[in-house]
Amino acid sequence: MKMISNFATILTVAAALVSASPIISSPDAVAAGNEKRQMYKYCNDDDWNMKSGTILNGWCRADDGTMRPESIDLNQCLGNANGKLVHQPGGGYANSCDTAPGSHSFSSGTTVCTTCTSGDGSRKPTCAAIDDFATVNNGRLSCRG
Repeated sequence: MKMISNFATILTVAAALVSASPIISSPDAVAAGNEKRQMYKYCNDDDWNMKSGTILNGWCRADDGTMRPESIDLNQCLGNANGKLVHQPGGGYANSCDTAPGSHSFSSGTTVCTTCTSGDGSRKPTCAAIDDFATVNNGRLSCRG
């Protein structure tokens, strides 16, 4: 009988733990963990690079303060609108813009630049602000929706 009583106590405690709400210090803590943040506030602007094709590499800060290496495929974030880089989820800018190593540059650490083909076939230098097409959440890069 004592064994059944102990088992019942364990089940009661387990049920209480499963149904308990997590302890959260403030609503701001929840919002901070879920919001998508501006790149310049959470990623090191001086470290952006594109060592291979359309992959943007950098270092971004997680919510716990640690810096971690991150990368994002810009071909999934950017498109080409008549020779201009634009935010376009799944845009495939690589189909008509330079992506060879060394073809991208960074202006003030907040914009990515390359050369794209316009509607008339001419090649135009173009830049896009990183915050316009990408975001960071807990140190993880992603394309804006």
